[in-house]
This record gives sequence, C-alpha cells and structure tokens, in this order.
Amino acid sequence: FTGSDWCGWCIKLDKEVFGQDAFIAEGPKHFVFLKLDFPRQKQLSDDLKKQNAEWQRKFAIQGFPTIILADATGKPYAKTGYRPGGPEAYLKHLDELRANRAKRDEAFAKAAAAQGAEKAQLLDAALAALDADMAMNAYGDVVDEILKLDADGKAGLKAKYEGKRTVGKVEAALHSRKFDEAIALADEAIKAVGNTGETAQDILFAKSLAF
Repeated sequence: FTGSDWCGWCIKLDKEVFGQDAFIAEGPKHFVFLKLDFPRQKQLSDDLKKQNAEWQRKFAIQGFPTIILADATGKPYAKTGYRPGGPEAYLKHLDELRANRAKRDEAFAKAAAAQGAEKAQLLDAALAALDADMAMNAYGDVVDEILKLDADGKAGLKAKYEGKRTVGKVEAALHSRKFDEAIALADEAIKAVGNTGETAQDILFAKSLAF
C-alpha cells in the first residue's frame, strides 16, 4: 500500500529496495507482488480507486507504506513497512516474516489433530505468531473457535480474546471519531475486565485518546 507521488517513505522504499536488481531477481521466488496505490496528483480510474479502497479496509491500513504478506488464500500473516539497508537487508527481513507463517501453519496443523482446551491453546499459539491487530482483524473465525472451545474460561483464553475484541471496538469507534461512543464502550469494558492487566491498559489508553 503506497502513495507513490507524495509519501516520502514510499518513494524511498521503491528506490532503495523494490526498484533494485537484487530485489527484482530474488523477491519473485517467494512472492507474487501487488502494489495498491493512493496517489494525490496522478488520476486513477474510479474502478481502481474503489478496488484499492476495498483492500485498504480489508487489511485495516492506516499508514503508508504498509507491506502485507499473505498466503495463497489471501490470509495475511505479517505486516511491515520501510526499512533501511537496501534490498539484501529487506529480503532477509521478509524471510524472517515468512518464518512467522511457518510457526502459524505448524500450530494450525497440531490444532487440527487436537480437541478441547488443548486445541484452543494451539490455536492461540498460531495467532501468537502474528501481529496482534492482524490476528484479531483477519482471523475472526479462529477467535470464534477459541471462544467456543474455552466457553467455561478455564484455559484463560475466553477472557483474553473477549478483551481483545472489546479493545478493537473501542479503537474502531475512536478511529471513526465517535469519541463519546469510544469512552462509553471503554467504561463498560473496564467494568468487565477490571482496572489491571494488559487488556485494561489497552482499553484505558484508547479511552485517554478519546478524551
């Protein structure tokens, strides 16, 4: 996701990495590339602008450049942006991110052969290999299964993921500039999760931004 004619870091990334012969030669061995552009001077067709905006919403893109790594089904497994060091360093960085996918897939494979709380914990391990926001935005089906498997909360995962979803709702209201709604959601959430712990911290931080 790039702003090719106004975003300085996007332009640097293209010049220093994506436009370099070393990257052009090695990158396609592991990836199919797609550039979604949001220019300010260049005019795009209405269809193209609509398509790009739909993908921006799908992946919850809030800044440029954002690089999403996804598998062949379209499921994202990593997110990054501009990094210095040229094409060789960037290719090494992408290899490290691909290792996250391997961890995800290994945990999913183990989960497929498990049941109950053990399966919930393995699914949790799969999501732990991913960016936290990405896990909640793109793996809702997995979160639903974890909540179902730990319905009694004995594995500690029900409270964890219900809390994360609440944080997401507060942040969504915040990003939509619905500040009163964000504050009200945060207050209700704190009643449920209490005033301490990582989830409470995230909720209170979002509430402070709303103020």
